[in-house]
Amino acid sequence: MTSVNIVQHFENVRLSDMRLSSLVVVPSGRKVRSVVAAMAAQHTGCAVITDGARLSGIFTERDITRGVVRSPETWDAPVDRFMTAEPTVIGHHASAIEALRTMNARRFRNLPVTGTDGDLLGSINLRTHPAGRVLPGVAEQAGPRVVARAQPALRGPHRPARPRPAAGAAR
Repeated sequence: MTSVNIVQHFENVRLSDMRLSSLVVVPSGRKVRSVVAAMAAQHTGCAVITDGARLSGIFTERDITRGVVRSPETWDAPVDRFMTAEPTVIGHHASAIEALRTMNARRFRNLPVTGTDGDLLGSINLRTHPAGRVLPGVAEQAGPRVVARAQPALRGPHRPARPRPAAGAAR
């Protein structure tokens, strides 16, 4: 299967047909310590924060490393202080490639998936996304040029490739 065929395949796969990652759902106001413990128990890198039935935020491993780890006193603060409020979500009717493009463009590792009624169904995780698993396998079989050719298609038409430093250039 060529890189273009892989992209075309994932354009036809709907999130509703995929196995989604489970979500850690916690109410607003919960202590960071409790949320991190729940994430560790579920072996997941994110938790969604709710205010009643409404999604109010997402708290990820990046929030932990950026805001919590450096200040031990924050472990007993409300998670709301560190979460991303009003997070981006994607509907279950979207294609797998649309989810991957959104995650790539916004630099997300986790993207909550909602149903028709707005209920949370689960999440897509960049490490467990099918395209994320397939593309490295293609690279092993056909060489790295296949993945390099697939990358512009995965970025989508709206995001140009980032320039790479020349070999031997200072970083």
